[in-house]
Amino acid sequence: MKDLESLPDGAHITVNEIAEYYSLSVSTIWDWVGLEKFPEPKRYSQRCTRWRCGDVRRAMAMIG
Repeated sequence: MKDLESLPDGAHITVNEIAEYYSLSVSTIWDWVGLEKFPEPKRYSQRCTRWRCGDVRRAMAMIG
């Protein structure tokens, strides 16, 4: 697992990396996206979706 705190704000990470690092389920992250509690990811293709590390850290700081 990557240490997300050591990555630059512009680094792109997957939903699985976010879930593992913060001990969340993948479905919780997608639920939060739908509820606008978590940022929308960047979709590069149908099967390639990534979040910016800085956006994730800011969202998690607000969620607590």
